[in-house]
Amino acid sequence: MNDIERIIQKIKKYCSTQERCKYDIIRKMSKYSITEKDKKKIFEILINQDFLNEIRFTNSFVRGKFKINKWGKKKIVQSLIQKNISSSIINESLKEIDHKQYLFTIDKLFKKKQKTINSLDKKIQKIKIVNYLLSKGYESEIIWDRIKHLKY
Repeated sequence: MNDIERIIQKIKKYCSTQERCKYDIIRKMSKYSITEKDKKKIFEILINQDFLNEIRFTNSFVRGKFKINKWGKKKIVQSLIQKNISSSIINESLKEIDHKQYLFTIDKLFKKKQKTINSLDKKIQKIKIVNYLLSKGYESEIIWDRIKHLKY
């Protein structure tokens, strides 16, 4: 087995542990001194053997970051843009997030954060909660709408 074949095997193993995108593979390949021709060959192999699929990666990323990390759409989009995922794939994947579940998650995070704030001043509480939800990547319009909905 030559060096390129060994590298291909390592990258295949890397891809089989969790979904990866082209950006992740490029970063992984940068550890090795590989020619551009060999990089293209590796990408072709990974795509043809279904180790690399940007749509599948993006769908998995969106699901995981929303369900597990409780990230909002803005933070998810920003992370995917940093990974050079196309906006059309991002927009399609965001459709997997159920709107009712999205609102429910905001409400749940709101109540959870509210319990941790010791300040008696309601304005300060509201500001801290809004900043927290913004940092999680939720849209300000939806946050303020949920605050009104929760009659806070």
